[in-house]
Amino acid sequence: MPSEALKKFTVLAVLIALCGTALGVQSPRLRDFTGKRSRIQALLVHLADQARSSDDLAFSVRAQVLAATLLWPYESDRARAMFRQAFESLATGDADRGDSNKQRGVATTRSKLQLRAELMNQIAARDPELGEELARKLVFPLESGKDKDAIVSESDGTPAAAHGRFDVSKRELFVSVALQIVELDPNRAMTLGQLSLGAGPDDLSAFISPNFPRLLMLLGGVDRSLAHLLFSSAVDRIERSPSCALADLEALSSYLASQGNSAGDSVGKKETERFLRLAFSRIMRYRERPAVESAGQGSDGTPRLDDKSAIYFIGRQLTDFFARYLPERLPQLKSRIADLTDATTPERLVESATFEALGPADLARLARETPEASERDALYARAALSWLAQGEATEAQAAALRIASVATRDRVLTQIARRRTSEGRIEEAVALAHRIEDRNTRVGVLVASALAALARRDRVRAGELLTEGENEALKAEPSAERAQSLLAVANSFASFDTVRAFEVMQSAIKGLNQVLLAADSPSPPANDNLYHLGLEGTLSSLARADFDRALLLAQQLNSKDASIIAQLAVCGGGLSGEPKHEPAESDGLAEAPNPR
Repeated sequence: MPSEALKKFTVLAVLIALCGTALGVQSPRLRDFTGKRSRIQALLVHLADQARSSDDLAFSVRAQVLAATLLWPYESDRARAMFRQAFESLATGDADRGDSNKQRGVATTRSKLQLRAELMNQIAARDPELGEELARKLVFPLESGKDKDAIVSESDGTPAAAHGRFDVSKRELFVSVALQIVELDPNRAMTLGQLSLGAGPDDLSAFISPNFPRLLMLLGGVDRSLAHLLFSSAVDRIERSPSCALADLEALSSYLASQGNSAGDSVGKKETERFLRLAFSRIMRYRERPAVESAGQGSDGTPRLDDKSAIYFIGRQLTDFFARYLPERLPQLKSRIADLTDATTPERLVESATFEALGPADLARLARETPEASERDALYARAALSWLAQGEATEAQAAALRIASVATRDRVLTQIARRRTSEGRIEEAVALAHRIEDRNTRVGVLVASALAALARRDRVRAGELLTEGENEALKAEPSAERAQSLLAVANSFASFDTVRAFEVMQSAIKGLNQVLLAADSPSPPANDNLYHLGLEGTLSSLARADFDRALLLAQQLNSKDASIIAQLAVCGGGLSGEPKHEPAESDGLAEAPNPR
């Protein structure tokens, strides 16, 4: 029967496909992708080599890390070597050399600390062993034979030993890495957490990272005994330290409080009581310091709790525990905390200001009666946004159009247009876009309206609005903002019309080159700004449609660093297009066409 013959043919076709796969025979599509992937892998290595020679340390490290991250699933050994090279670039890159501006040096140091954290987090997520190895190198420079007193702190240039805390900012990296690997390797995460508490047996200073409670909670979710051991290590460190910041006690208190009634199980009755006695002792012995000395900074430059705030929170967090475990000491603790804090402490922690609640009509009336232009504009803006919050878009628009300042009026009209777009009233949003004077802002509203039309499957209207946005952007003066507007248009086209997307992208590249050539410095705009232009996302989308054409566009950028950023984005997009289910072509199932 014909049906039987068809069944036999189908079975035979499947068997042939399976045999071909078993024998290593690849279909044309998979063979093409394999060849492209090999090219991309070689290109990633080349781009990482180029990035290492950049004068911009932050760009160099981030580009190397991105290249290694993209390469990792395919060549982990090579990617591991690239991570090491990025680490060495950061360890040896002295951005402060020859710079007499001390404030600029401090900013650079903070940037290097952030780069270290980013690098270590990327490494730890893929190779916990390498992450620990490199973290140890950062935190224990003593292994190189340097004298402890000769080690200079990166914070202010004074010897590290003079601070009473050894490389606090670098110790914070241990916690950052531990958080990345806690589920992959809880034992190693616990070890890193212990190392973050101090540099070694000779270092009696205490440091509890603000992220330490989170590490304890995550570790407890994987292995409660390891969390118990890490908590005990932290208490040991504080006990052996001649002095510790109250913020360190507060960090452990917050962990206990987060465990609630199960704290006895998470930490153990003995350890809970030991910590309570320690906290009681330190608070009772506390001597108030001048306000300028009582507040410090964390490793990321953010202020840590001042002493009064820490004491207040310690009291709030531990009251129930004292009542349960050490009730005889609770009255004395409460009395001492009351002496050290005042009734206004909680209020000082939350900014508050008197606010006179006026309706939008009252605000508009006040604006009409106000002679001073800037104050009048501010009142009209508040009235417009208040009306908008009440759903009165027509009244909001009328108030916005009374604002004299072009920049302020454009910002308010943009908010109203976005509300109209979210409500599906696309044409009203477009009409508002035409009232906005700044061309780049106008393009942003047109792109948002086009995306709303696309969500309603109206590709014709979306294409019209994007074309209008492209024309508006091309009329603007060459600038990074103009290039960003064109990139936004190209990225939106990429989802349904790759031909137009590549055309607009070519204009964006040309405009960006004009900016790069017009500026005085060798590679402006700053690489940080290049990362935020949207260059990566747009080129990545285009690379999924046509890798070679997208790569050619990326290579047309006349700034070496900008071109590296763009080519890395293209590589990411090219790799993301890997076939998911290759045998589909052999078993007679047609694959859905890619709209891009």
